[in-house]
Amino acid sequence: MSCKSKTKLNCDYVRQGPANVKGTGTFAKWFWKAKWLVLKDATVEIRQSQSFGRKSILIPLSNILKVERTDLKPYCFLLETKGKQYHVSLVTVLLSVHELTYIDAQKSDSELYNWQDDIYSRSPLVGGTGPTNFVHHAHVAFDEDKGEWFATEESVPEACARVVQKTMDILTKP
Repeated sequence: MSCKSKTKLNCDYVRQGPANVKGTGTFAKWFWKAKWLVLKDATVEIRQSQSFGRKSILIPLSNILKVERTDLKPYCFLLETKGKQYHVSLVTVLLSVHELTYIDAQKSDSELYNWQDDIYSRSPLVGGTGPTNFVHHAHVAFDEDKGEWFATEESVPEACARVVQKTMDILTKP
């Protein structure tokens, strides 16, 4: 579940929810364990339970090398850091109230991709930042006769119209 607060000041997490996790290590690679997954702005926490406990794994997002979907279980993705891999399978929570069972949060591809996107967008995998102090001075075009690029004084709409007209000319002339 993601933070539903209108102001992010009331949330110390981006997204959280139950998951089955399988890690690396002698015994960890064999067993899936029920955990509570918490994504914050700079970390992913794998907690023993929903309430904060002493035994949690803290993964800085700056250390993440790979985030990808896997088919080990339904709605499963891989988090890879240097020397460690964590397979995370999102799970559906069943609540029992007065001897009736309710589904609290049905998992879906959409939720899996939201987790992946939220992790990816906060990790160094997203790449560089956009340009800063950028000033757009000119548009360029390619002169097919000379085989070179040149600066043009056209505005963007004029340049687009020219390209569309040239494309239409090519399509209409056999």
